[in-house]
Amino acid sequence: MLLPIILLLFCGSPMQMYTITLAANPTEGGTVEGAGDYYYAVPATVTATPKPGYEFVKQFTFTVLESLTLTANFEKTILTVTVAVNDTTLGRASGAGQYQRNATVQVRAVPNSGYSFENWTIGGVVVSTNPAYHFVITEDTDLVANFTALDFDTYAATLWENTFMLNKLLLGEEGYEVTGCKWFKSGREEKNTNTVDEFSYSAGPNKTDLLEPAPTYYMFRITTEDGRTLYSTKKIMNYYDLAPGAKSNKLFVYPNPVASGATFTVEGVVEDSPIFVYNQFGLCVSYTPAPGTSIVTLNLDLPVGVYLIRSENKTEKIVITK
Repeated sequence: MLLPIILLLFCGSPMQMYTITLAANPTEGGTVEGAGDYYYAVPATVTATPKPGYEFVKQFTFTVLESLTLTANFEKTILTVTVAVNDTTLGRASGAGQYQRNATVQVRAVPNSGYSFENWTIGGVVVSTNPAYHFVITEDTDLVANFTALDFDTYAATLWENTFMLNKLLLGEEGYEVTGCKWFKSGREEKNTNTVDEFSYSAGPNKTDLLEPAPTYYMFRITTEDGRTLYSTKKIMNYYDLAPGAKSNKLFVYPNPVASGATFTVEGVVEDSPIFVYNQFGLCVSYTPAPGTSIVTLNLDLPVGVYLIRSENKTEKIVITK
């Protein structure tokens, strides 16, 4: 379809020439014709021809008193929806395809067993928390369905770099009454936990039996009183040989776990830095002034849970029990 724009050039010298420059927006939306030099008072016709999937959305008639640059604006009539997921092991999503402009689109996110849907995002911005998301499409749209798992470090403490201990109390406080637990190493269930029950896991009977480093990863799966089965995120142990003169970023805390109010030791403290203790919500619940020594004895009369001890940039988790 040709859409003409008639330009009448006047109010100048009969021998004056004017330049008409044309452009298409976007360039792939269509073609324009009629650009060039025109004498005064000579009619000029320019045409905009949309390509398949576009339409010409603006048309203007000008009285040209000088050289002009005109832009033909095209608009897509068929738009594209792409759908991705943050982790294909956690869930899947549907609804991608091509749609007529202003059509209502429905995309759907389905978590895999043991995982949960969190939200839909576009460019990192949350647009919906409903797994079945409806919207009117006005432009090409790239959606991401985000799924979640139980955070390993939040619900399982790592002790002595050889043992994991599930925090059943915290899980219960957050609505997960745990009735069973399985541990996995690189996707395969560990039948023998090397501990007294299924709610903890050790690399072996000795403290020298360390958990395996990357690329090995660990996970747990819990079952709950209300019949749910939930998986954790992946836990990767990283052991690095420190370069000469480098300092470790870990504190050594023992005994760990420790009963609330009981004494424990922290080694590797930065001597000129105070010691902070944070709860699972990131709130500071204890403060100790700079001790002037690298080994400190502390006691924390705190509720049962997992806490983070920090001395400058060095950290370690401690589990407080009854």
